[in-house]
This record gives sequence, C-alpha cells and structure tokens, in this order.
Amino acid sequence: MNKNFVSIIIPVYNSEKYLSSCLLSMVNQTYKKIEIICIENGSNDNSYNILKTFSKNYKNIKVINLKKPSLSNALNKGIKLSKGEFIARMDADDISHPKRIEKQIKFLKKRKDVSIVGTDINLIDENGNFLKKIKYPNKFKDLKKKLEIDSFVAHPSVMMRKKIFSKLKGYRYQFCPAEDYDLWLRALHYYKIENMGQTLLNYRQHSNKMGSVMDLQTILGATYARELYFKRLKLKIKSEKIKFNRLVKMKDVINIGVKKHKIFIHLMNIIQKNKFKGFGYLKMLELIMTK
Repeated sequence: MNKNFVSIIIPVYNSEKYLSSCLLSMVNQTYKKIEIICIENGSNDNSYNILKTFSKNYKNIKVINLKKPSLSNALNKGIKLSKGEFIARMDADDISHPKRIEKQIKFLKKRKDVSIVGTDINLIDENGNFLKKIKYPNKFKDLKKKLEIDSFVAHPSVMMRKKIFSKLKGYRYQFCPAEDYDLWLRALHYYKIENMGQTLLNYRQHSNKMGSVMDLQTILGATYARELYFKRLKLKIKSEKIKFNRLVKMKDVINIGVKKHKIFIHLMNIIQKNKFKGFGYLKMLELIMTK
C-alpha cells in the first residue's frame, strides 16, 4: 500500500458515449499521485477500445477485463488490485471536478477520525445539461440518522481509506444495485462517514432508467440492507450470514409484463420468499402506483 496514493475505481459497462469525458476528468485531476483502475464489465459497445486507447496515452490508467461481470465483482476486483492508501469511486458516465481528489485527500488527512467521505453533487442530464444541485448532511451525527432511513451518500463521489475493506470484506452482490448503501450501513458499526459540503461531482441522470427494473432492485436491496442493520443493532452483532434469493431480474419483468397488479404480485412473492419483516415496503408500492 502506497502512502498518500489514491486508487480510483471505475466499473465500465456500455459507456462509450460518456467514457472519454469521465476519464479526462480523472487524468486532469490536480492531485497526481493516482492510479485509475477501469474494470471492463462485459460491454458490447466500443467501451473497451476507448479504454485501451486511453491506457496507451496515460500510463496511470489500468484496464482489467472481468471474467464474471457484475458491479460488485468489478468493485471488489478493483479494490483488491489497488495500490493506494485511499480508494476513490467514480462512475463511467459522470464527471469529477478537477480538484476533487486533492480536496478529498486533504480532508481525510486532516480528519483522521473519518474513514469515508462523500461530496454534494450536480445532477446533469444525458446531454450534460444542469438539472439541480443535491446537498447531503455533512456531520456524522446528522448523516447517521439519515442513513438509517435512506442513502445520503453519493457513491461515485466517495473517497475511503482502503484499510476499512479488511474488516468490511468488500461489497456484497446480494444487494446490488444498492451495494453501496449496504456498505455504508455496515461501516456505521465501526467508522465515521461524512460529506464535505462541496460540490465535486456531476452525476448523470438517465431518463430511461426511471421506473425500470433497476428501481425495483435498488428498493428491495436497500430495504433488506436496512433490516439487517437494525437486526445487528438489536442483537448487538456486527455481521451475519446472507441467505438471500436474487432480486428482480430483467427477464422477470419481461415475463410478467407491464401491468401494475402483476408487478405487485411478483414483488409480494419476492418479499414472502425472502421473509422480509422490516419497514420500507411502502416505497415499493409507491413506486408501482406512481409509474
């Protein structure tokens, strides 16, 4: 592990439209002690060729082909191969502020008590147009209360101390695409999480994802992660074995069609199958009835 060195982890899947902008925002960071680890996650567009071109022009970009593509596998692989004392997350369709890494490492070096730090974000659309600014709670005391309700940390904006992963054992695939929220809730048992209160990331919002299978997966994964968090608190334990059937798959949505009552029945079957008992399911019903 190299002291003061930052490993930036970027999973890449069918990101050819935005990938160059993302990578340029990282290679042009004012803080230069970085490596950029790009995990090619089974793309079928031109993403891999873009990555290879960048890796030839910038020696600090490393490209990894994942044999078993998945977001959690990509993140864990990148972290495992990283050399940095710090891990920074980035998504392949977002854009980082030029001083993002510099500001975050300065914050973590000053605040030894904080292990994970995120930032505020600008939401942008598919064409890069500004939509709105999102501000998150800054201090750990306030953020902890919010995290017990929902995720108030923007995953692609975070920087973390790599040593936390020896205890947390990485991202858990059962919760994807809410794998970040599960990580934050597990981290709360051991570490402080804060947000900087500075806007250092342009986060791209895709209209075609709204109301999609991704929403359903996220809500189910987040709800289960929240249940386990409160169970750990109640039983005064720090970990548990996950016995969890995979969430909603695209083929499931295709098979059941688009009628709301069929989606409702399908989700209720998932809840019953996994023996969900906690709160949070009103969010699923709200999602179904408002789409």
